[in-house]
Amino acid sequence: MKTIQKSVVLLLGCMLVVSFTAKAQQLISTGGGYFAGSQAQISFSVGETEIETFAGNQNRLTQGFQQPGFTIAQTLQVEAGWNGISTWLIPANDDLQGMFQSVINDLIILKNMTGVFWPSQNINTLGNWNYKNGYLLKSDADFQLTIQGYLPNGLSLYCPQGWSLIPVLSRNDVPVSLFGQQNTDVKLIKEVAGCGVYWPSQNIATLEKLEPGKSYFLLMETAGTFTFPIIQKYSKVYGKSTQNKVQHWSNQSSTPVSHIVVINSQVLPGISVDDFIGIFTSDNLCAGQTRMTGWDEKQVLMAFGDDETTHERDGFFAGETMTFIWFKASDAKEVALTPVFDEEFPDYQGKFIQNGISCIKEFKTGSTGIVSNPFQEVSIYPNPCDGVFYISHIPENASVRITDVAGQMVLSQNNYPGDKVMVDLSGKPSGIYLVKIEQEGMAVTRKIVMNQK
Repeated sequence: MKTIQKSVVLLLGCMLVVSFTAKAQQLISTGGGYFAGSQAQISFSVGETEIETFAGNQNRLTQGFQQPGFTIAQTLQVEAGWNGISTWLIPANDDLQGMFQSVINDLIILKNMTGVFWPSQNINTLGNWNYKNGYLLKSDADFQLTIQGYLPNGLSLYCPQGWSLIPVLSRNDVPVSLFGQQNTDVKLIKEVAGCGVYWPSQNIATLEKLEPGKSYFLLMETAGTFTFPIIQKYSKVYGKSTQNKVQHWSNQSSTPVSHIVVINSQVLPGISVDDFIGIFTSDNLCAGQTRMTGWDEKQVLMAFGDDETTHERDGFFAGETMTFIWFKASDAKEVALTPVFDEEFPDYQGKFIQNGISCIKEFKTGSTGIVSNPFQEVSIYPNPCDGVFYISHIPENASVRITDVAGQMVLSQNNYPGDKVMVDLSGKPSGIYLVKIEQEGMAVTRKIVMNQK
């Protein structure tokens, strides 16, 4: 064994970046591997002599087997559908393509509040993985992903005012009440694509813990900082919550776009434990439901929005009226409900809003049911299309707005003559578009899939 003293200069193009001096020992390795990150790339081979190790503030580069900084691993367990994910370690390979390479065929989309990684569309506006971010991941199938890396120096997380998507930086379950104890400005925490909610001001705690490997939506009154506890004993694999999976209406899809509706106790005379209340779109799709679990408890009904990655409709479109149905278990009947919203809560108009918060103080029964939409006969064909499609049964003087899944306006026109029109989007990128038809405050939204030739 020998010690090597050497000065090193790292260059980026023709620009000097950093220089330092390091000592390295010559060893014989017993394995190999490759790591690539935003700050360093390291490769080594089985049986190769470790020549030198260079350590700086951001990088540790070693040719050979000895890599003491990358000996920690975290295994994420992902289920088919939408998941909230995060890591408590800093991945050695933070390049998203490389990080998810082993499961890239199952990964549909990865996103956070500001960017998206969509492999099939060759889109990456996320950049590299950031362990201080929470992420939304949609998968075609269940999979496990083991990530190697190293521990961060601290476990503090800055939480901005309003809504954010937070990671779990602890290696153990964290009681959600710790957030409220550390910072009284915490208004609400909710699951991703689930029904668990922590809402201290309403004494609602159907979400009791934050699990490592997951991410959660957080609403802050003002910005603040939370420090995760350090607990040494931990488990590597964390699964998706199984709570709130009992359903009466089986066609509900859970997406990361949701609107919380609180139902105050005793709002509906005659309702019993094991009855269900469902929330429906204008075309009778169940987009949320809850089973009554107690007469003296507040119930949380989570309404889910549409999934922009699918061709079919999965939930509410923004601004759509929410309709309620009561399933009576005693006689297996469905009863239409008319809600009376509490105006002390921000979203009392009865419209679906992403991250909306509403409270129902009273239900009235009657024959109103799911209101028939005057646009119910509107159809779009062919679908998918090659850029040209038709919209039939448009009411006279209606307006048509077409947007892409990012919300960018593609076409806007008022005062259509009615009946049937042709729309030509030739030249626009392939993908999913939303067609909204509106007249006198009533509206309907349809999806169109465009596959350009």
